Amino acid sequence: MSHRFPPIPPSSLTPLQRTAEDECAKMFGADVPFRYKNEEGALIGPYGVLLYTPTLIPAWFALASAVTKQQPILSPREKELAVFATAFVYNSPAYILYAHRAIAARVGLSAAQIVKAESGEVPEGVSEEESVCYSTAYEIASSKGKLSEEGWEVAVRVLRGRERVAALTNLVAGYVYTSFLVNVGGIEAPE
Repeated sequence: MSHRFPPIPPSSLTPLQRTAEDECAKMFGADVPFRYKNEEGALIGPYGVLLYTPTLIPAWFALASAVTKQQPILSPREKELAVFATAFVYNSPAYILYAHRAIAARVGLSAAQIVKAESGEVPEGVSEEESVCYSTAYEIASSKGKLSEEGWEVAVRVLRGRERVAALTNLVAGYVYTSFLVNVGGIEAPE
């Protein structure tokens, strides 16, 4: 997967590194629609990169779990659209797109909507809230300063309040972090 952060065989993991395996299993369950381990059972994707900083593993998974499980604040479709917008802005390697195509299809986005979303465009046929989640996530991820006043007003109005805008902001921030891990690691999709 990556010559920069080669997968660490399970037999070579320290006890702290092993917690990443446990956390992945807890986060994804048995019915995960993408691979997060290679054929030898080593963690891949951002999880494999995390193994190189084992003291961050507990905090990273605690944050990732909290940010991604914000239902019913954000619907699964809204979350996936926000992830695609963030991944597009950060030119994320194929691993994030590979994993989230499978998740997005599972939550009801069509193949055409997924292609549009991963191409930096709001897909056709989504609700107004989903559209605003995508465009607001795109603006948050693109911005090196504050969210525009117009973007803020639209997001608060359409998403019905500050709580949903804050949840979206946290989701984007989490995927910016994940994008950094896969970008620096040069992590591609499994074959």
